[in-house]
Amino acid sequence: MDPALFVPVRSTRPRTTHDLTPALAVCHRCPVIRECLAHALLAKEHGAVWGGEYLSDGRVRQLRAQRRGLTA
Repeated sequence: MDPALFVPVRSTRPRTTHDLTPALAVCHRCPVIRECLAHALLAKEHGAVWGGEYLSDGRVRQLRAQRRGLTA
């Protein structure tokens, strides 16, 4: 897979689900989707599709906070 598929092109228009459809289709067939998301959260990845969803800065913070709450 071309890594560019998972990093949407920046533009001035708001990001839409349609923009992410090809990457999400790949993710949802992937056997390591959970591991991918776990890596992205540990590495503080953002601005791309990881583990089956688009990770904005805010979404990374939200998911990391949820994980801390589950493990505390």
